[in-house]
Amino acid sequence: MAAGAQTTANTTAVWTDLTKLAPMVWVEGARIAVEEIQPVMDLYDVDPLSEFNRDYGSIADGGFGNTIDAGADYQASFNNQGDTLSLTVVKRGAMFTITEDLVDGNKYREIRIGMQSLGARLFNSRARDATHVGFTFAFSSSYVDADGKTITGSAVAKGTEPIFDDTHTMADASTFDNELADTAIGEPGVRNLEDLTVDFVDENGDLVSWGLGGKILVTSFDVPMQHAALRLTTQSFQYQNSNRDINPFSDQRAHGGAFTHLPLAYLATTAAGKRDSTKDKYYFVLDRARTKKCMIFGNHTNPTPMGPYRDIYNAGHLWQSKTRYDIGNLYAHHGAGCPATT
Repeated sequence: MAAGAQTTANTTAVWTDLTKLAPMVWVEGARIAVEEIQPVMDLYDVDPLSEFNRDYGSIADGGFGNTIDAGADYQASFNNQGDTLSLTVVKRGAMFTITEDLVDGNKYREIRIGMQSLGARLFNSRARDATHVGFTFAFSSSYVDADGKTITGSAVAKGTEPIFDDTHTMADASTFDNELADTAIGEPGVRNLEDLTVDFVDENGDLVSWGLGGKILVTSFDVPMQHAALRLTTQSFQYQNSNRDINPFSDQRAHGGAFTHLPLAYLATTAAGKRDSTKDKYYFVLDRARTKKCMIFGNHTNPTPMGPYRDIYNAGHLWQSKTRYDIGNLYAHHGAGCPATT
């Protein structure tokens, strides 16, 4: 037989080899996806199933100690319970079939890409959902996802207020603001966002020590936004200023207060994860430690490969992946946001 005209017999040995190799290729696709989307997951408190609690309550974490006179008892403090969050349950799945036609046609490149895509798809879904709940649609109390399901993104009070809002109502009826009206990114915008954070209080009415956990400036991958954020967080002199005055947001500063830049892949996307330029200019300031107390991701089931199963319709081997998680926000003390359009 002439070179290049060889075909591979659809034998038991071939299927056995594919069965052994397919999970390895799935893992490779998953690894690549995790590296690309992990930044948003790092903002959440990811609770494994062994620690998972369906209902989460916000609780005061500030306060001060009391003077104890000689021989006197310690004074017990009480951390007020705030609002309770019921998380939105999400189950997602994906499937890929290695058909006999793919094997007979020596289409191993397509098989590899298909299994890698299966490995990446659900990790991408988790990152998309986490980004949409926490940021993209966080100026509304809920949104309809790509499959027509209503996802609750609200926080605080009666569960009807967006995560970023100008009149948040706490359990004790006090209010605070963590939304800035449409303002282009730059020193004034970031400064105004940061200024909103000094008024955050917990359920005891004590000031929240915002920013001590590491400040983050979040943007989309929009090129002008990335360039602006890069200048704001790295150059020592002020952005958009000719006098070379100190840049108070730069991570090059030797003392506290500086921001690091975190672009999120799915920030400027539709509910389906498609490109949405209307959200290109959104930006947020966050306290990384605070996000771990506010943003909850209950991880029931990691994306895992399942199979192979015999596909009776195309004589192939069927592979599946599934994941299940709950997602939501307890309250809005983790930062402030701006739905800018320019």
